[in-house]
Amino acid sequence: MLPTIFHPRTCWWCLTLAMMAVRLDRNGKPFLVCSVCGARGFMRTPASLNGLAVVAPVVEQIREQLTNDPRYAEQQRLVIASLKREFLAAMAPTPEQSAPQGMTFRDQLELEQKKGTKK
Repeated sequence: MLPTIFHPRTCWWCLTLAMMAVRLDRNGKPFLVCSVCGARGFMRTPASLNGLAVVAPVVEQIREQLTNDPRYAEQQRLVIASLKREFLAAMAPTPEQSAPQGMTFRDQLELEQKKGTKK
């Protein structure tokens, strides 16, 4: 049986249920990886495990509230949309390097924002 630390948990970045896992790199240091959004978080010191212990249950509570409280979910959707708009406005011109499917991160944000305005 796996130790509790290695059980899947809600992703801290995309909030998908039970898709983030703690893994060990080749040097034995833990890192977080989400199989849905691909985000990774590296824990370089033992002190970073403090955040894993404290933040994981809070993220679970937030995800549950997003699922069960439509008013809260809409409020957070607006906060997320605002953050993405600010991020897009602050980004430098699109770099030449492209993301998967030939799109840059900026392109992906702009496309997501356009889809959101059509609703």
